[in-house]
Amino acid sequence: MKNKRNILTLVLVLLSLYLPAQSWQLAKSFGGQGGYENNQPYNLVVDSIGNAYVFGKYGALTEFNDSTLPFFYDGNNGGFLAKFNCAGEVEWAKAVSNSEQYRDQASYMILKDDYLYLHGVCLIDNWYKTWFLDTLVVGQLLYQDHPHNTVFPWKPFRDYTYIIKMDLEGNILDYQLFSIYRETAKAFISPLWSNTQNKRAFMIDNENNYYILARTYGSSHISSLYHNEEALIDPLDWAYEINYNHFILKFDSDFNLLWHKPIIYEIDNPNIGGIDFDVFDMACDAENNIYMVGYVKAGTNQVESGEENLANISFGNNLTVKTFLNNWPVGFLAKMNSEGEFVWVQQSEHYGNDPSPSLSLSFGEFKSLLLDNETNNIYVTGYAVQKRSQAPNTGTIFGGVDTLQAYFDPSTSKTGFFANYDTDGNYKWVRNVYSRQSQISSLSLYQDKLYATVRSMANLYHDQIYEFSGGKGLNVCTWDRDGNPLEAINIPSTCTGSALEAFDTRVNPWGDIFITGTYDYGLTFGEHYIHGQGYKMFLAKYGKPCPYINNLTANFCYGDEYNGTILTQSGDYQFILESSQEGTDSIINLNAIVNPQLVTGINDTTFCTGETYVLEANTGYNSYQWSTGSQTNIEELCFEQAGIENVYVSLTDDNCSGVDTIVINVEACTSLAESFLNKLSLHPVPANAFIKLQLTETEPITAYSIFNLQGQFIHSEEVNKEYILNIPVSHLKQGQYIIYVKTEQGVYSAGFVKD
Repeated sequence: MKNKRNILTLVLVLLSLYLPAQSWQLAKSFGGQGGYENNQPYNLVVDSIGNAYVFGKYGALTEFNDSTLPFFYDGNNGGFLAKFNCAGEVEWAKAVSNSEQYRDQASYMILKDDYLYLHGVCLIDNWYKTWFLDTLVVGQLLYQDHPHNTVFPWKPFRDYTYIIKMDLEGNILDYQLFSIYRETAKAFISPLWSNTQNKRAFMIDNENNYYILARTYGSSHISSLYHNEEALIDPLDWAYEINYNHFILKFDSDFNLLWHKPIIYEIDNPNIGGIDFDVFDMACDAENNIYMVGYVKAGTNQVESGEENLANISFGNNLTVKTFLNNWPVGFLAKMNSEGEFVWVQQSEHYGNDPSPSLSLSFGEFKSLLLDNETNNIYVTGYAVQKRSQAPNTGTIFGGVDTLQAYFDPSTSKTGFFANYDTDGNYKWVRNVYSRQSQISSLSLYQDKLYATVRSMANLYHDQIYEFSGGKGLNVCTWDRDGNPLEAINIPSTCTGSALEAFDTRVNPWGDIFITGTYDYGLTFGEHYIHGQGYKMFLAKYGKPCPYINNLTANFCYGDEYNGTILTQSGDYQFILESSQEGTDSIINLNAIVNPQLVTGINDTTFCTGETYVLEANTGYNSYQWSTGSQTNIEELCFEQAGIENVYVSLTDDNCSGVDTIVINVEACTSLAESFLNKLSLHPVPANAFIKLQLTETEPITAYSIFNLQGQFIHSEEVNKEYILNIPVSHLKQGQYIIYVKTEQGVYSAGFVKD
């Protein structure tokens, strides 16, 4: 045992090499034809050893490692997933779905317990080719056997929303497919949400329950919800008579439907002609509350201006989002409990009281959220409108009190923002990105700093002013928890159009920063230059060289220290070792097998002065050494003076050694006959299953101990000032016993017989 620990210590010493400065380590460009619609790196996650996973949409001719992802039509797109190792090399890449005539969607990805969960849409082509679930099918051949001889899921006229579970090597472990059947068009079987334009979230809670969004047509269309080929809700009810109804579905870990509930319950303006709603991001806290961000907007062709344009959209529980019938969105942040009831809703608001369509620039979209469980803070990023001198009647209000103000004059309308709320729904602050026009990625939190990637036009004011002559710039920015700017890392850019966009920013456990986005020309990441060739995706990493990864398994004694950590239970531990000299960091992934704690099995107890007691420790250890002298598992003790005595027992077995401490409270005891006879009743006599101990006066019991007549300790327990105790004795052998009862006024003893 000791030899193995010494070897591990030597390994740690040899691997503690240096603390190098961070710099750009890699930049990768990828993507296919088709521009904005086709190349979208919607999701980025990083694992505990520095690998990055990108899930999104790809266009035709997308290549990884000289291998082209499946495609059937130049202008179309599909869903892809790629794994990049710490050095930026593509470990593997695969098409998740691609339909020849339709645009599939790659919506959202979750990394949980070393598994990847993918959420998206695949439309089975009725006549042409479809790539899905690592399988190529031809719709025309499927149609020949339709409807009797086709096998699920390869059936024509099926459009699926999928949840796919993969391991970290891209192997499909499980999948679940969902559809909505519309009774008014039997051949039309749609996914849960038929709009494939936006990133759309789902969530897995701490008990591995799933929360999935669905959108159905209004009351004129009778719809049924199907999971795989089973009808779960037939028909699916609707909450209000309008173009779409929106639901959230909860499934357990085996995908049994637990409940489905509307998100929007009611709209109070009869002039509404339609509603648009979406959820871009979600998070789950320790109590399985779900937080979500997105937007909602309403429109009509009947009203041009006036207060009748106001619409209150109900989320239930008297929670509403206020908007106007002008087809411009307001952003929202909502908290929902695990039963699907909304707890609170926050929103952005239009500036001013005139709701006419001319104020179309007074809008907001909440795009991403970061939940900090440690401090109960929520950080939201998105788009909003800054109030400017050339447009004083436009702007976005947060928390009902703060209006975004432009820093530069003149500025364009839209700006990136990030705002802070707490988990009780209280608004705290909002921060503008100081640029003439800007966009901000998702946020990450690392060592009390907020990280995000910012796209700016012409200039950016952060820790200093950054100028971008003739184009748009990119910076990785940091702020403190209160939104005050700290540092920025500039990324030189020759991009000019709207293609330059930041998607996700992630920071791994040892401080490396990963960013994804899209671009249309040139970006320079330190020594790494990439060229967009029209419209491409990118992944870049800022940090240190890839660390050495050491996976170790070792045995430890209870309480052993390893690299500054006291080990008291078996499990997986990660240690990040930074060195004092130039070189490469090291990461120790330790699987610790911790041996059980060595204990005597003797509880702290109470003795009476002048009486002799025998304490018996657990058997089975190799050696015993009592601080009072005994070298066996039994010790005989007697204390003449009242007070606290600490008795230490050193124990060893084949692998470990340990010390157990027994605290003995020594008190002067009063005999039962002298002062306790009229206070205590003890029955039944003899006892069998239990004895009932009851005080007849107001003197609460705080503890008791049981010994046999040889003075051997049997059992003790502290109680919470009880007047009546039912003490189990069925486990005791037949014979006579002494019970010591401790109260706030003293310690008393009595005898009983076990039958």
